[in-house]
Amino acid sequence: MLASSFFLLYRGRVRYDILCYMNPSPSDREAEHAAQIEALLEIARKRGLEEAVREARATNNPHILDDLHDRLAAEIRRALGK
Repeated sequence: MLASSFFLLYRGRVRYDILCYMNPSPSDREAEHAAQIEALLEIARKRGLEEAVREARATNNPHILDDLHDRLAAEIRRALGK
């Protein structure tokens, strides 16, 4: 379980609160990540590489952009027969 904290202004005084929430399991995150990469690959196929990279950057997640690059490079190598 992860905890997130924030400050609230309460009647002119700062109050510190802690919110607890369930952290998604690694398998859930991995499945979501794989689905994002597959969706970006489909965008690359249908609308072009530039649009797929734009969408990946819009996630503000460098891991997504890096994995998209890796998968695109692998598909290009496979298409070239290397």
